[in-house]
Amino acid sequence: MFRDNKSQQFIIENYMHLPLKDTIDSKKKETFVRNSIDSLKKTHSVLLSSPGYEIVSYDQLKGEKRMFSEPTQNIAVVTSHGKPVLYFLFYRDKIHSFMLIQKGKYSYFLVS
Repeated sequence: MFRDNKSQQFIIENYMHLPLKDTIDSKKKETFVRNSIDSLKKTHSVLLSSPGYEIVSYDQLKGEKRMFSEPTQNIAVVTSHGKPVLYFLFYRDKIHSFMLIQKGKYSYFLVS
C-alpha cells in the first residue's frame, strides 16, 4: 500500500472496506478517505522503508496495550523497534479503519 505508491482510488478499491450505503454521501466519504490516506503516507511512509518495523496482530503485540471496546482479533499493529505506531482494523480481510482516537480508558476506531 505504501511502498508501491498506489493512488488513493486504487487503495480504496483494493485494500479498504467501506460500507455501501449509509448517511454519508459516497463522494464525501471517498474524499475523506483519500485525504486520510495522503496524511498517513506523508506521516508514516518513511517508517516502512527503515529497518525495525514489523506488522503484528494485536494479540502478538508485546508491552503495554491499548484497551478497545471491541474484540481485538481483527486488529493489526505496525511497530517500530517493538513500539506500536499504527493500528489497523480489518473487516473481511480489508482495512476498515486506520484512524484511532482515545476516549477515557478505551481506544476507538473511526469508521468512514
